[in-house]
Amino acid sequence: MKNILFVTDRLSGGAGMSLYEMMNIYRQGHNLILLSSGKGFLSKKFNFIKKENFLTITFRSWIAKKFENFYLSLLYRLVVLPVHFFTIIKIIFIIKSKNIDIVVTNSIYLIEPIIAAKICKKFNIVFVRELLSKKYYQYNFTKKFITNLLFKLANNICCNSHLTKKNFLKFIKKKKDINKVLYFPNIVSEVKNKKNIYEILKIKKNKKIVFSASWITPNKKIENLIKLINILDKNYILVFFGDYGHDKKYNLKINKMIKNNQKVIFFKSIPNIQKYMSQVDYVVSMCTTDSFNRIAAEGMVEKKIVLVKKNTAPEEYIKNYYNGFICKNIAEYKYFIKKIENNKNLKNFICNNAKKTIHSKFTSIQLKNVLNKAIRSV
Repeated sequence: MKNILFVTDRLSGGAGMSLYEMMNIYRQGHNLILLSSGKGFLSKKFNFIKKENFLTITFRSWIAKKFENFYLSLLYRLVVLPVHFFTIIKIIFIIKSKNIDIVVTNSIYLIEPIIAAKICKKFNIVFVRELLSKKYYQYNFTKKFITNLLFKLANNICCNSHLTKKNFLKFIKKKKDINKVLYFPNIVSEVKNKKNIYEILKIKKNKKIVFSASWITPNKKIENLIKLINILDKNYILVFFGDYGHDKKYNLKINKMIKNNQKVIFFKSIPNIQKYMSQVDYVVSMCTTDSFNRIAAEGMVEKKIVLVKKNTAPEEYIKNYYNGFICKNIAEYKYFIKKIENNKNLKNFICNNAKKTIHSKFTSIQLKNVLNKAIRSV
């Protein structure tokens, strides 16, 4: 039995769900310790963790809040540096007091556990779930500095898509030991105890549901989801689960678009969102920075018509007219939805292939291979 420390920023979103799937594999036979920056809407799923092993700590991501003012940005960088330092000290204490063998960091948003694990000479696995080439985020340190630091410190770097891996490797100067950067897809599986969303939300049976779930942030393009539902006919409604991000102006913009819109049903994110997909017609994502897109993969395993944005990671597993649709713009989303609306044979063909795709690509086998290697090495 090994003591494995899993570190994450928050227990929510696709990254939180992927962490749950990973920890669930090793809940038997090993002592699991979870360190997070706080609880999220997925917290209850982690009830199998012993109370004394469910720890919290304050993190300051190297991917910062975006400030328009240069001096505010500079001040923020100066403030967070000592916070990073003291957080590293705290994690070193946890590693030693809990006699940790392996440290698994769930996102490169967090540099402290990676540094702490290296100082303590522990096997160090890092998951990359971000497309670093995208210009959406402001960085406290340069991408090149951080990626090369991670490359030196980690024993394994696991990327959740080929696109993520390609983006990460762009920043690496020396290609020595490049084999430790691995393609490592998320685990996606069917759920039990499915819910009838029509009954729960009291939606009329003649309505067609366009379903989506994500953080409410500019890169998720929530405004385009609302524009899409507005140009579809009156029988279509958008059911959207989401949590607000830190961009207050964007939050206000989306609130104005949702307010008094009879075609939009909005709820804050809840655990087990996948359970509510069983009766929906379409699962749609407009996100421009997807490194994997869990909501799309969950929709596919539930045999739904899935539509995603072009030039994102889902292009690795979605092919037009085979198991879903890749769309360039809002007009294409509308075109494909109308194209398949009355074509039952094509719909069944795509939905069946979608489920087969997920079963063949996103299983626990690769995950077990990487973690078992770490377990054998310590």
